[in-house]
Amino acid sequence: MYPPVEPIIIRLGPLALRWYGLLIMMGIMLATWTASRYVARRGQDPNTVWDMLMVALIPVMIGARLYYVFIQSGTEARAMYLANPLEILQIWHGGLHIFGGFVFGITALVLFARWKNLPLPIYLDAVGLGLPWARPSGGLATLSTRNSMAHRPPFPGDCALTPNTAFSSMNTCPKAPAFIRCSSMRCCGTSSGSA
Repeated sequence: MYPPVEPIIIRLGPLALRWYGLLIMMGIMLATWTASRYVARRGQDPNTVWDMLMVALIPVMIGARLYYVFIQSGTEARAMYLANPLEILQIWHGGLHIFGGFVFGITALVLFARWKNLPLPIYLDAVGLGLPWARPSGGLATLSTRNSMAHRPPFPGDCALTPNTAFSSMNTCPKAPAFIRCSSMRCCGTSSGSA
């Protein structure tokens, strides 16, 4: 069984709407909605969370990309990015990583809260409640790019990918979506959901 979708939903000339971007944005919207409901219950203006999103979104994307480029991508890819710095801007070649986005996003949130004189603990709690949306949306997004594959033999229901359907550097060993396995194991209460 292969992932049932192609990475691109629709192409309009040089522009392409990709599943990855759509799923990431859905996760961001759900997280922001969750956070805005929380701050409203704490007597704060829920629109402030949406304003905060507009301020934090660019630092989140920059941090997520820089973490991927300089920490996650590996020595060869890092050398390629340093030799061709404009490649860093092409997020569709390579990827993003949640850790960098989290660090830059929290920094932007703290600065925004201080600038607007907001009660920081309430907004940090709100982010903590919204952040769990990142795992499922990011996991499904990486599945749509066939980019999050484990090297273990597939469990029942896993999608097996071969070199013809995924990255050309993969060997002939079947791959399984690490996100689905990890999330399923965590939902079942196991302590080890890592791929």
